[in-house]
Amino acid sequence: MLPMKSILLFFKSQKSFFTLLILSTVFPFYLCSVYLPEIPLTQYFFLILILCLKIIIFNEKILEKRLTPQAIKQLQKELSKYPSKNEIYKRVLFHIRSRDLSMLICTVGIIIIGIIYRRF
Repeated sequence: MLPMKSILLFFKSQKSFFTLLILSTVFPFYLCSVYLPEIPLTQYFFLILILCLKIIIFNEKILEKRLTPQAIKQLQKELSKYPSKNEIYKRVLFHIRSRDLSMLICTVGIIIIGIIYRRF
């Protein structure tokens, strides 16, 4: 895939998940850092929350089974024919890596907020 097309596909496919992840982890950590007195180990709670989401809910095998029908429909729209198994596999893998990237961006956001407000 072309880099620009990949970036657009990333934002198109992950906008709701990425927004939900930011609103459920990064934003509450920011509010805790700014408005609450220093609660020990708050940053680790939010980092562990993201890790648990990755391990328990967004397991690759479970996610692959759930994303395969969506990837087939999406590729059929784009290609106007039934996609090959290789194309389906690449698209599912792209969606899984996109979710991992979204979680990584949120983790880095928590770390940056923690450094700015001296929580680490």
